[in-house]
Amino acid sequence: MTTTRTLLMLLALGLPLSTQAADIYRYKDAAGNWQYSDQPMPGAQRVGPLVRSTPANGSTDKAAAQTAGSTAAATDKISQRVQQDVAKVRAEHCKKATEAYEQSISTARLYKPGANGEPEYLDADQIDAYRAAAHTEMDKLCGK
Repeated sequence: MTTTRTLLMLLALGLPLSTQAADIYRYKDAAGNWQYSDQPMPGAQRVGPLVRSTPANGSTDKAAAQTAGSTAAATDKISQRVQQDVAKVRAEHCKKATEAYEQSISTARLYKPGANGEPEYLDADQIDAYRAAAHTEMDKLCGK
């Protein structure tokens, strides 16, 4: 009876030392945005492992330290990749906003599609408001 209790106690204490690992995948969704998941999707790229370690009583033995080091390196790599993806998306948004603003100032007449699909031309005040909004959007997206 004592042996069984001792064995169960040792087993219970050893469980928190287990390490779980899962791969991380990235893929583009239907809108063209990068998504990250621990589930593989068609066309997804494996970007690295996600390692979770829960040592008991804050132990810092050599194996736990190595696991933490590899986890930190993998997290840093993934973090850098996410930052690169965010920077790329921001640059694309900035480029589109800049093009929209430049088009608004280079065109003498601006219009919007009407209810029946025919163009409804803007008057001078509406054009000025559109150009100001396009400039504000460009400044916001380009960080100016």
